[in-house]
Amino acid sequence: MKQKTNINIDEVHFGTHFEQQLGERFSMSVNDVKQQIQYFKRGNINSPFSQVRNKIANYAHQVVFYNQRHNLMFTVDTTNNVACTAMYLEPNK
Repeated sequence: MKQKTNINIDEVHFGTHFEQQLGERFSMSVNDVKQQIQYFKRGNINSPFSQVRNKIANYAHQVVFYNQRHNLMFTVDTTNNVACTAMYLEPNK
């Protein structure tokens, strides 16, 4: 099965769990993320962040987006366009 590589942010579903993590960990809302999505980078195996590289290597069906300014990383499952989790880009900061 070919992986969908183009993810349109308007097609992404942000569930309750994602929204809770975003609020608790980053004091942000889904609307905050949507308004700033142009500042998020799409992760790849050459990313300078080990968290991004590890997610890509271990979860081939997910696309990783990250924003260094907010220390925020989130993954989107390409099979159903669901934002899976919001986590720290550099957890030791």
